[in-house]
Amino acid sequence: MNKKHKQRLHPSGLNSRFASSTLSFPDYIRHIQSIIARARVDLSPEQCNPERADTIIAANSPFEIKPPVGATRHKNGVLLIHGLFDSPFSMRDMADYFANKGFLVRSILLPGHGTVPGDLLNIKYQDWVKASTYGLASLRDEVENIYIAGVSTGAALAIYHALKETNLAGIVLFTPAIKIKSPFAQFTNWHHALSWAIPRCRWFKVGKDTDYSRYQTYALNAAWQVLQLLKEIRRMQQSLCLTIPQFVVMSDDDEVVCPQATLDYFELQTHPHTRLIRYSKDKAAHDQYSELDNVIMRNSHFPEQRVLDFSHIAIPFSPRNPHYGREGDFKDFQHYEHSLARWFKPKHNGEPYAGALSPMNLKQYYLQRLTYNPDYHAMVSSLDQFIDTTTTDFT
Repeated sequence: MNKKHKQRLHPSGLNSRFASSTLSFPDYIRHIQSIIARARVDLSPEQCNPERADTIIAANSPFEIKPPVGATRHKNGVLLIHGLFDSPFSMRDMADYFANKGFLVRSILLPGHGTVPGDLLNIKYQDWVKASTYGLASLRDEVENIYIAGVSTGAALAIYHALKETNLAGIVLFTPAIKIKSPFAQFTNWHHALSWAIPRCRWFKVGKDTDYSRYQTYALNAAWQVLQLLKEIRRMQQSLCLTIPQFVVMSDDDEVVCPQATLDYFELQTHPHTRLIRYSKDKAAHDQYSELDNVIMRNSHFPEQRVLDFSHIAIPFSPRNPHYGREGDFKDFQHYEHSLARWFKPKHNGEPYAGALSPMNLKQYYLQRLTYNPDYHAMVSSLDQFIDTTTTDFT
């Protein structure tokens, strides 16, 4: 293991706590950019040129997009929250969507992310709550109607805040982490007991981190913190219920979070404008939900594009995304590096199929994890209707 690789596995000392609550949002952005520039180990001149360094810092930094209007106070604003091991770049396509709808858009970086995976070893979910609380507060004096849009853990944080806040206009949840079904959930209950004695037990997977906008090295403490956040949300739900409109998007083939838990959650929501997009290749599921006005069934199988089904990470990305899109510069084959999946890799060298990292897909196909949504434009068309309806309610 080389020196740079070892550095990634140790906390930088700069990014495991949220300490920006007194900063203006522009100053917060600059502060986090400085932390990223100091903490990352892939920004040295011998590893990347200045242009690539700027790309890496921008992808991992919080950001703001102002709508093309001259008013000092905007009518609508949205806080975007990324998921576990991810970065604000995962919400870039949705940021452009909301900006084009006239929203003031702000995205935060959850502490522990965007720098080195080692920064997640000491993180607490309460610091994610502090960061998202700060993001909401930054919007409160500048817009009339506030939305939150989050993916996975970011969606769980959106639910958390929706249970606490009384003035949100709505929340948008992409593949929400209602219940974890990945191997993380099996290991996190005992990892604390072993990690003090066996440092390797701090990690579920140690990867090469070749993707500059998402960790490929997974700290078990991070997954443990997600479980603690979900536990707190369940506690809150014993005495609180959501009464705001929600737009939920999920995949039946999600390999990280439990689709049934998302369906169960959705069935408890009562606001008449709440909608669910369910991606599925199961004809029975399409038939079962075809008569429901608040559920939009969409196909997740695109054989002409060699898309088998939708992975956990794919839904918020446009096919035109320059990094994760159909012609993007990153192709996700990391599952063949350090997992049992490599033993199932088909021996042919033909064009790969894209889809979720399910055992069936891995056994049958040379598989690229799907990193974009082939149905993106249909999804945002449905989101248009949701946003137009819910913003009208506040006029």
